Amino acid sequence: MPWRGGVDASALAAAPMPRRGVVDISALAAASMPRHATSVDTSALATAACAAAGLGGVAAACAAGADHYATLGVPRTADASQIKAAYKKLALKNHPDKGGDPKRFQAIAAAYSVLSDAAKRRQYDSPGAQAGPPGGGGGGGGGFQRGGENFDPFEVFSQMFGQGGGGGQMRTQDQVYRLPLTLEEIFAGGRREVEVRRSVVCVACQGRGAMKVERCSSCGGAGAKVSERRMGSSVFRTQSVCSTCGGQGEVAKEHCAGCRGLGKVARTEKLAWNVPAGVAEGQRRTFAGKADEHPGARAGDVIVVVVQRPHGEFQRAGADLLARKSIPLVDALTGSFRISLPMLDGQTLSVSGAQTNCIESSAVWVMRERGLPAGGGRRGDLFVKLSVVLPKRLNDDDKKQLEAVLGKRSSDAEPGAATGWFWSKAEPEPVGHATATPASGHEARRF
Repeated sequence: MPWRGGVDASALAAAPMPRRGVVDISALAAASMPRHATSVDTSALATAACAAAGLGGVAAACAAGADHYATLGVPRTADASQIKAAYKKLALKNHPDKGGDPKRFQAIAAAYSVLSDAAKRRQYDSPGAQAGPPGGGGGGGGGFQRGGENFDPFEVFSQMFGQGGGGGQMRTQDQVYRLPLTLEEIFAGGRREVEVRRSVVCVACQGRGAMKVERCSSCGGAGAKVSERRMGSSVFRTQSVCSTCGGQGEVAKEHCAGCRGLGKVARTEKLAWNVPAGVAEGQRRTFAGKADEHPGARAGDVIVVVVQRPHGEFQRAGADLLARKSIPLVDALTGSFRISLPMLDGQTLSVSGAQTNCIESSAVWVMRERGLPAGGGRRGDLFVKLSVVLPKRLNDDDKKQLEAVLGKRSSDAEPGAATGWFWSKAEPEPVGHATATPASGHEARRF
């Protein structure tokens, strides 16, 4: 059974103290443990020793075994931005106002207080500073001190989330909503509405959850409790959120019937957005202050994100459109084609193209200014990728006619004979409402 008696202050004073604030636990244990004891609670001993030596909260936290890196869930090589991001995430999750554990919230604030300060972090990371058992909980309250004085973890929180430093308001989380749009809706643009369900502060009770309140008898209206623990000649004070009033300093005497004591009510609102024609997928619109409300906090933002629905005829690449169409073999051989495309404005476009050479399968043709609106009165292009449909079967007469025009088949041709059927003699005139031209190599590679 470890010895847990008082600490001999004279023995601690006589024990060797390091220049860099690192406590030799074994030396202190040997100097202060009674002769009849067989073991010592080194965590408590180290905490008291650090206080007696005037090393302050950082060294006390180290000696008590508080692993601040583990508390924030970051590696020891984490930079300031990683530490800040980890604290922000954990503080929001564990805040007592959101049902979090007050002790866990305090530990997170203490860890951030040390690791966010370059000087304290260097002292904390110094060789031998982790004298206690790893992963400890900061026994004795040393982890919640700043230079030997108690500090308020809610001050750290307000400095992180408030405006312009300490004293700012807490801010609720942003909410993201998807706005699915078809290509036709994207082409046309116009007013769209998004239905948002949010919590708002109850007007009747102003968010208190009660029509009548009284001062909390547990904490005397302070919203926090301070506990003391004496270890030898040192006294350790720890401040924690009052569990009775949740840090509010007052409790309900008569609950509000409008919000059933919650301080908030649910509301559904519609947010309107004039979507620009040709809006890009993933484009966002922010509605400031339209997220959930919370008493004593600023409401976050609602962020609406455009999501494009799949289309049966077109694929999108920025402001350009791609359609895939099939043409018969005769069109491919003669080098001319004519197809119809149902456009996004509801009209049908007749597209024709012609060239001297035969049309290869997977060839890409382009019609300029037939795509989506691109702003400034401009429009993207429409690309058509052609595939050649071959006949499933030919009879003997058809084969003979083809051979008469195209030449003998390779299986019948003599070695070295040319079949020269790849060139047409005339270029057909374009027909229809839109004329397509072969896309450049760079454009075609996009599809």
